[in-house]
Amino acid sequence: MQKLREEITDLAKQLIDQPSTRENRAARDACLSMLETYFQDAPVAVKKFETNDYPARLFLVNDRKDLDLLLYGHVDVVDGHAEQFVGKVDGDRLLGRGASDMKGMVAMEAVLFKQLAKKNPHLNIGFLAVTDEEWGNAGGVRSFLNEGYVPRVTLMPDGGDHFEIVLIEKGVVWFELTAKGDWAHGSRPWLGKNAIEVMMSALDRIKNSFDLATADDP
Repeated sequence: MQKLREEITDLAKQLIDQPSTRENRAARDACLSMLETYFQDAPVAVKKFETNDYPARLFLVNDRKDLDLLLYGHVDVVDGHAEQFVGKVDGDRLLGRGASDMKGMVAMEAVLFKQLAKKNPHLNIGFLAVTDEEWGNAGGVRSFLNEGYVPRVTLMPDGGDHFEIVLIEKGVVWFELTAKGDWAHGSRPWLGKNAIEVMMSALDRIKNSFDLATADDP
């Protein structure tokens, strides 16, 4: 167990050392190359995707598209100061830009994936590493899905310190509102209707129609 912990830590520190921000394509490529190198001595195939200058790598134990399990991770991070892009250990904590979100998790998944591949090369599992999660995730994941891969279960240990498994999420609803008003002179605004105020009233009605957070929530 100690050996695996050290292996995870070493790989995570190497990933953290790379300033893999949106502007730094070379560093994002370097992170993916590290993963490719790490899997060289394991029975793992590599698939390469790229969309809009955002590369991704899919590692497979068997070249099938109906995966039983997909491990997912992103190696891109938001901007930071130069000193943050240095992976280090302080006691039992891993520090550095992306240690939690999510290079530490990527290292853990990579080590787990490699162990599983070596022990059972017949497993139908994959590991997807992308470089655009912080900016919409429209590249790597979309390319993966467009290629026809359909995992039964996906594990995404993305960020956070509580390490609880989330089975469902609140989801996202996108819609567009248009508010119309009536013109009036600035000296007599009561003779018109301010479209901004109309919109504010509509937003209040929308929020009140949902069961949103209570006063007891943080």
